[in-house]
Amino acid sequence: MAVAIILGFVAIGVIFLLSRQLSKPIRKLAETATEFATGNMEVKAAEEGSWETVYLAQSFNHLVAEVKNLLAEKQKSLEVAENLAQMLQKQKQRIGKNLFILQGVVEEAAKGNLTVNAPLCEGEVGIVADFFNSIIESLRDIVLGVKESAIKVTQSPTRQQEEIKTLAADAIYQSEKIEEVFELVQQLNPSIQKIAENTTHVAKTASHAELLKPAKKPLKRQSTPFYI
Repeated sequence: MAVAIILGFVAIGVIFLLSRQLSKPIRKLAETATEFATGNMEVKAAEEGSWETVYLAQSFNHLVAEVKNLLAEKQKSLEVAENLAQMLQKQKQRIGKNLFILQGVVEEAAKGNLTVNAPLCEGEVGIVADFFNSIIESLRDIVLGVKESAIKVTQSPTRQQEEIKTLAADAIYQSEKIEEVFELVQQLNPSIQKIAENTTHVAKTASHAELLKPAKKPLKRQSTPFYI
């Protein structure tokens, strides 16, 4: 009878020790999980106790590592999106400024000032600016040709009839050239419209990228204005 009682107490003691051995690691793991849930990404579960609790701790640590990797990738994606948004915003501002300057030069040329030159730049605005400068150069050649012909007539009165014929031929040629230049000017409109559309697209793209996140001086003209 006494032996049975002793064995009973021993069994109870063993069960108590086993339950304590199991409950302590589980309690620690629960505390670690709670701390992780509050935002502490540096926690690590102690791999101790029985093989079951060791396996749980290892699984938890693996989960923590995966979450940290996902957060790091998300942060990297946000940084890339932010850099892209800034780049597109700068591109939009640069295109807008260049287009504004080009518009001012075109307006000045429309008043008859042929000394203007559009500043060269990169991209589609630069293509239009170079195209515009070639038109202005053609107009300068035409005006100078007319003035030279007129001077020849006034300086050679005895050869006026011959010079007038030459001047008339030059005028016809220059008239045809002017028509060609005007046709080139008409081609500026689609190019400028294309630039405006691209600028709007850049602005929308930059604004969309921002959602992923947690003026030049006037041109100085030193030459004497050359008006037609």
